[in-house]
Amino acid sequence: MKVAELRDQVERVRKDMAKQHQEERDLLIKTHTEELEVFKSKISLMEDDLEARRQEAEELEQAVEELESEKLSDMKSLQGQLTKAQADKAALEAEWEGKMGERERRHELEMNQLVQQQRVKLLQVEQNFELEQNSLRSFVLTTATSMLSQVKAKKKGG
Repeated sequence: MKVAELRDQVERVRKDMAKQHQEERDLLIKTHTEELEVFKSKISLMEDDLEARRQEAEELEQAVEELESEKLSDMKSLQGQLTKAQADKAALEAEWEGKMGERERRHELEMNQLVQQQRVKLLQVEQNFELEQNSLRSFVLTTATSMLSQVKAKKKGG
């Protein structure tokens, strides 16, 4: 009878151990499943953040392109003014050189003054053109540096 009792005890212990092992395995599966869900949630948040940053970078890029386009338009306008001033100067010089005789002597001083005024205007237009060009370069460099700093700061912060 002792052998039968021992066999029953061994069978009960085996069943208890199997049950305990199954419970531990179920708990471990539940724990890993919960951790996996948390990880999936974090990945989803990171993807959303990445997409938001990508959109922000595209918007900043578009804004820079628009500003560059405006500055380029301004520079073309200044270039047109410069070209007109140079043409006016050439026309005045041609007119002045073309005049001869008595009229040329009477108007020589006046023409010299007009040419000098045109030279001053031309110099002013050229200086304005260079200032605008330098301003554009500085603005584009500052904007690009600022955008790069913002993107780097967001990457470090994120």
